[in-house]
Amino acid sequence: MTVEDFSQAYQSRFVTRPEGIRLHLRDYAGPHDAAPVIVCLAGLTRNSRDFHLFAQQARAQARIIAIDSRGRGQSDPDPDPSRYTIETETDDVLAVLTALAIGRAAFIGTSRGGLILHRLVALRPELLSAVVLNDIGPEIPAPALCALIAGLTARSGETSYEAAADALRLAQADAFPALDAQDWQAMAQAIYRPDAATGGVVPDYDPALLTGFGGLTPDMVLPDLWQAFALFAPLPLMVVRGEHSAILPASVLEAMAQRHPATRSLIAPGQGHAPLLDRAEIAAPILDFLASATTPRA
Repeated sequence: MTVEDFSQAYQSRFVTRPEGIRLHLRDYAGPHDAAPVIVCLAGLTRNSRDFHLFAQQARAQARIIAIDSRGRGQSDPDPDPSRYTIETETDDVLAVLTALAIGRAAFIGTSRGGLILHRLVALRPELLSAVVLNDIGPEIPAPALCALIAGLTARSGETSYEAAADALRLAQADAFPALDAQDWQAMAQAIYRPDAATGGVVPDYDPALLTGFGGLTPDMVLPDLWQAFALFAPLPLMVVRGEHSAILPASVLEAMAQRHPATRSLIAPGQGHAPLLDRAEIAAPILDFLASATTPRA
């Protein structure tokens, strides 16, 4: 079993919330003290490691803050699973920004991270200088969400990172034909953590995260966030969609572009939900967009 040593690339920081939960974040220094800030928010069961390879490219132009939401990565699990909500996790993001004295930043939100941004823009629009939504929109088809949760629920421990990469490839190869062996290894490194009890690796999140989806059925009509999405109108906005994504259908992306005509759409070829951002054909356009859209840190 191998674990990559990323410790020299960033500084680990912790912010403690009133209920005693410690939130972990990775702080990648930018090229200078006045560099703009990019805050990265991961998906439902994912963590700050998802952004490591992207951050290595982006830090040439910005300081990168990648947050582990509570119950993910190195952040503490919440003893009360009912607090695993968009509302609580948005408050956590605000607490991190306050602790780091960040008054304005660009944001990248993958999946659930993008849903958090829909709430953040409603609460504190002045904090956002630009937004990248990675494979998420204000409307999610219930069958696609059910399939996603089922896949996460089926995920289990593996004997090694190599075995985890093989399991991920077998489960998701149809949605991610563009990925190569190195990509699957990087995904395994991001999703799994060492397990001292077995000597293998296990998914790096609190399983209680998924209990709130117990009543979800494919025939449900899920509430939409179009009213919140309208609040992105004054901001530079890019939306990344995986070519094979069911979470962000092409029809929803088209509706987003109609309502926010300045939206820059980017299709991740050969990827599903949610696209890896570090691949050259994705990272370069995102960095170009952010370079033109971000302002110096307040």
